[in-house]
Amino acid sequence: GDADGRACFRVAGWIPRATANNGLVPEPGWLNSGAQPSERLADQEMPQIVDAKAKGLPFIANANQQLAGELGEHLSGEWDRPNRYQRITTMLLAESKHDRQSFQRIQYDVRSEEALRLIPALLRARPAGALANSAIRELAAFDGEMRADRVAPLVYTVWMDEFTRLVLGRRVGPAHLGVLYGRRSFRSAVEKILLEPDVGAKWC
Repeated sequence: GDADGRACFRVAGWIPRATANNGLVPEPGWLNSGAQPSERLADQEMPQIVDAKAKGLPFIANANQQLAGELGEHLSGEWDRPNRYQRITTMLLAESKHDRQSFQRIQYDVRSEEALRLIPALLRARPAGALANSAIRELAAFDGEMRADRVAPLVYTVWMDEFTRLVLGRRVGPAHLGVLYGRRSFRSAVEKILLEPDVGAKWC
């Protein structure tokens, strides 16, 4: 915050100005097209919020999610999905006053709202065999807590990984997927495939 009690946010650092392709693909620098590598964003162009309340925000939370477009110039094409940000926001709004213990709960929270959204779609699968039936039972009882000592989070994670490789790999090809997988997040596309029948029908 500042001396006037306003909640503020500002990105600091040396950030190059985006080129025509926003840095997503290589560009022929010798053609002198677009922004130059040495050209950086000015301080006033950096993403910032001067007063959160003036923007209708009760607070400012950040979990590496995509920054709102009105906050400044293009910074990146790669962001974390907003799941963690949304979870933090939910937990902050759940209490009128916070203390050290409440912030510790937020910091150590491992609940996955994404898993809770997607698991019902996975439960529509028809398991074959005792092991598959056991996995379905674990998912059916899953409360979204992604704890290392539990079976369901591992089943969910592996299932989503294999589903992504199978469905997207079949369309884009295993070679291309192998180059991109792990560098780019395909979870938004997978979520649409699982939850939106019109989209899913085109892929599965």
